[in-house]
Amino acid sequence: MKKYIYFYDLNEKLLARYPAKISQEILSTHQDAEFVYLYSERYEKKGNPDKLPEGSKVVYLPTLSMTKIQKLFKTHPPALFITIGMRLPDILMLSFFNRHQVPTCMVQHGLFIKHLERIPLHLVIGQKLIKFTQYLIYSYKISRVLKKSFLKTLYELYLYFIKGSHKIPQLKHINSSLILAKTAFIFDDNWKKYYFITYGYTEEQFYKIGNPDFLILKQLKSAVQENAVCYICQSLVEDGRYLRSDFMCYIKEIEENLADDIKVYFKMHPRSRMELYEELNTDKINFTQEFPNCKFYLGHYSSLLAVAHDISQVIIWNLKGHQTPAEYVKYADMISNDWEEVRSFIRIKQQDNTTKDFDASYMEDSFNPYYHIAQFINQKATDF
Repeated sequence: MKKYIYFYDLNEKLLARYPAKISQEILSTHQDAEFVYLYSERYEKKGNPDKLPEGSKVVYLPTLSMTKIQKLFKTHPPALFITIGMRLPDILMLSFFNRHQVPTCMVQHGLFIKHLERIPLHLVIGQKLIKFTQYLIYSYKISRVLKKSFLKTLYELYLYFIKGSHKIPQLKHINSSLILAKTAFIFDDNWKKYYFITYGYTEEQFYKIGNPDFLILKQLKSAVQENAVCYICQSLVEDGRYLRSDFMCYIKEIEENLADDIKVYFKMHPRSRMELYEELNTDKINFTQEFPNCKFYLGHYSSLLAVAHDISQVIIWNLKGHQTPAEYVKYADMISNDWEEVRSFIRIKQQDNTTKDFDASYMEDSFNPYYHIAQFINQKATDF
């Protein structure tokens, strides 16, 4: 019987990234492959995924109903399941597919840090009631799939996701073998220790693919570098990590302190809510979904800073009341929370005509993380 490759990501915009690109690589060598795409949030009210292979099954599951997925198995039996990252809904989906003995894979998404700083829980409840409700619902569903106590599961997930005091192998109640993917697609050897300590993955489960973000360098190689600043947006407010009011004050400061002297881009995150940026002057700020080739990049702890550091000057801004993770310091040419310092740094570097050399390894045709994932799937999955 024909089987399908299942993908999960949070929203329709994210499905158009890793899942769509992996699917296209699979189809390049396995033309009969068919796919099921699951997502649980909508970036836009009536948003639908695009860039997915024609004829694919796309299912919007706002509550991630396990009953509906199980019914889907009858008409679209799974050959393999792939998720992007290790967020709470990812863990729910991995647990469910593992329970049904479906081969599971997880793709590293970004440069992880030890613990994401979040707004205190009482403020999250006040401003992000939906997110808090989802946390409860996902925890409950995970407990049902694992056949464990809801309260104990809720508490241990709190220790890991919210408090950050425990790693997954330290959780005594939750069976880590059920919530982890059978295969972890990681960027390189440097991530093995992190995945072992944080999640409990073993050497046999790792499959190295390279960092997909660095495919951007191939596009930028032929682009003329602009004398401009690109602010790399993150989903800080959307994920409950930073207060909306503080963030809106900060991006207004970018406009007021930089936009009169130099061209300014805002590279939007796939989950950026545009209403957060409505007060900015669009004559001064250039919004883009693409990664522009700029002389300067401004950000906090986006994984794209690693790419930016390879080609340009990176300024990391320390947000008010929000610590910059130590893992990102190595990508900074300057760290500051003073606009006069930043303007002075830009003026000095504008006079410097030296450029950073592109890493030649990223220019090679063999560098294609999506292709490496597809090759693994074509070898391991059967009957699809």
